[in-house]
Amino acid sequence: MSMNTLADHRATRLPYAAWAVTLLLCASSAGAAEVTVFVQSNRFQPNDIEIEVGDTIKFENLGGFHDVRADDGSFSREPSSANWRFRHTFDQVGEFPVHCSIHSSPGRPIDTNMNAHITVVPASGPS
Repeated sequence: MSMNTLADHRATRLPYAAWAVTLLLCASSAGAAEVTVFVQSNRFQPNDIEIEVGDTIKFENLGGFHDVRADDGSFSREPSSANWRFRHTFDQVGEFPVHCSIHSSPGRPIDTNMNAHITVVPASGPS
C-alpha cells in the first residue's frame, strides 16, 4: 500500500471514528431526565420524587421567599423572593430529603411541611 493510499484510508476513517464517539456520548446522556419541582405556596410540588442516577431535578420558585437545601448539606440554593431556578444532578443512589430553611427544617414530614423527599435509584440503562 502506498503512503498516499494509507493516508487517504486514515483520513477517511477519522470522520467515522469521530461520529462513533459522538454517538456514544449522546447515547450515554440520552437516558438522563430532568424533573421539575415547583417551589410555591410553602410546598414543593411534587414533594415525593423518584429519579435515576444521572437525572437532574430543576427546582423552580414561582413566588415567595424560599430556598432549597439538602438536609445533609450537600447542596443548596440561597433564599430569594425573586423567581429562580436551581438544578442539581444526582450522581449516586440514595435518599435525599430537602427543605426550605425559611419555612421548615431538616427531617420534617413532607405532607405537612415545606420538605420533599428524593429517592435516587440505579439507572435502568437502555431498554
